[in-house]
Formats: sequence, structure tokens, C-alpha cells
Amino acid sequence: YDHESEIGALIPYYDLANHDFLYESEGKLINPMEYFYFEQKKGSFALKANKDYKAGEQVFISYSGKNDRHFLEYYGFVPEKNPNNYYDFE
Repeated sequence: YDHESEIGALIPYYDLANHDFLYESEGKLINPMEYFYFEQKKGSFALKANKDYKAGEQVFISYSGKNDRHFLEYYGFVPEKNPNNYYDFE
């Protein structure tokens, strides 16, 4: 995982995947950037599965662990149950 290469991009087909908050076995939210990232040396994006999937099982991606405002601004939807929701008072 290359922490220096975090960039924003529209990736064909990847952007069509449904979001879900993905959890590790301990019930802790996973870091989506560990499973989808840009490999600078190869010059390509990498997408890894967070678990073994059965044939025909729907694969979800985690867009992020941000609040509802971030989801609405950047992804155009608000998750039904967001464990990371908060409001910044300015």
C-alpha cells in the first residue's frame, strides 16, 4: 500500500459498485485505502478483496469512513446508517 499516492479519479466500472461499510473480524471499520489504491511503480490502480467471495455473491466497496456531508458532497448519496456521522460546527 503506497500512502503517498492517494488521488481522486473516476475509474470505469469501479464507480458502479455499491457502497457498504466493511468491517474486519473484530468489528472495526476497514481502511478502504488498503484495498483500493494507485500503485505508482506500476502506474495502475489496484483493487483487492477484503474476504473470499462465493460465486454470485455481490461485492461491495467501502467509499470511506466519512460523515454524511462528505458522502453527499463527493458521492451524491447518504448512507442509511453511518457509524461515522458527525457534524462540524463552524
